[in-house]
Amino acid sequence: MRIQFIGMVTMSAVAVSQSIMQASGDPMTPLKMSVSYRMAHIALCPMLVFGLLFFPKLGVNGAALSNVVTQGVGGAFGVWVLLRGRSRIQVSLGRFRLDGNMILRAVKIGIPASLTSMQRSLADLLLVKLVAPFGTLAIAAHSLMQRLDMFIQTPAAGLGTASGVLAGQNVGAGQPGRAVRTGWIAAGLATIVSVFFSIVIWFWAEGMFGVFSGDHEVVRLASAFLRINIVSYVVWGVVVALSMCLNGVGDTMIPMVTNLTTMLGLQIGLAYLLSRHTSMGLYGIRWAVVSGIVARGIIYTVYYRHGRWLKKKI
Repeated sequence: MRIQFIGMVTMSAVAVSQSIMQASGDPMTPLKMSVSYRMAHIALCPMLVFGLLFFPKLGVNGAALSNVVTQGVGGAFGVWVLLRGRSRIQVSLGRFRLDGNMILRAVKIGIPASLTSMQRSLADLLLVKLVAPFGTLAIAAHSLMQRLDMFIQTPAAGLGTASGVLAGQNVGAGQPGRAVRTGWIAAGLATIVSVFFSIVIWFWAEGMFGVFSGDHEVVRLASAFLRINIVSYVVWGVVVALSMCLNGVGDTMIPMVTNLTTMLGLQIGLAYLLSRHTSMGLYGIRWAVVSGIVARGIIYTVYYRHGRWLKKKI
């Protein structure tokens, strides 16, 4: 637990430094940082777990410690880049002072965004609780599917991050039309990527999961879960791109409320009803997740087209 606490601190340094660089229009430096410390993590982890070379054998604790160490190096490097002006923004402590107004504005934007992430984590935990009664096979398939699902969602998340940065810059520059187009273009590109992945999943899901597990039943069930998710992938690009545009201009309250109602309300409630009170059983949980994502896509599309977010003042 202590190691995880330190890990949260180091991860915050990484996230903040990378977000500052990305918001300034420099995505390459954060990319190099991530690749570097992740490669270091891959190299260090087995050494601390199995006690290779001159490292002690720490077992599971070694895996956690390797993550903390590499994240700490990544966070320190990110701070160094900002202080040295190696990115588009140079941070200086020479004239540092507490700005109450700026702190209040950051808190007003940041708290809803933080709650949105917390809701997502809580929803994932509740889903595991609903899956657990179906046995270890179901839990294994659910966990395996989620890992690959996160990988598939990554391209859309990257495009969404870019759309949020560009939307914020364009609104600040008095170009609302370009801000709107940024979101739609990013949503379109992310949808194209998602459709490509959906085709691959439909035909080769078993082969993809077979790389990670030799249990045929786990692979079969995880493949079925992933094929159900294809429905959500069609709208996932819209969800990510438009929500990140809203976050980019400081309108973080709408994503928080939307996630609250569709994740902890619709998604979890429907997952309970379909899995416990219908013949769908375990598959009802996956269809509930899909329903929540589709609902978010509809809400974000309607709100985005309304244009109220363009008038957000921060």
